[in-house]
Amino acid sequence: MNAEDTEHESPGEWFKLGSQLYFYGWANEAETDFEKWVVLDVAAYKLLVERAGGLAAIGTKRQNRIHGRASFFAIPIEKLRPAFVYTYRDLGRA
Repeated sequence: MNAEDTEHESPGEWFKLGSQLYFYGWANEAETDFEKWVVLDVAAYKLLVERAGGLAAIGTKRQNRIHGRASFFAIPIEKLRPAFVYTYRDLGRA
């Protein structure tokens, strides 16, 4: 949820994500390049989450209190691997 527990609360990206692919990356310390990145098949990702029993069943709910009030589910990388299309560098074990 965006702005969770406020008057501006609204559905988050999970409810709006309509792309076929999703890029997620981690910047290097100098913020000049990506250290690691992954391209996710969105349909495979959503099916994976659904088959696991939903976001709460596959991840841990967290809330960003530093920059806004968005809530999200932290999902271990290993659980998402079946939805990976491409990766750059080994993402290791989470």
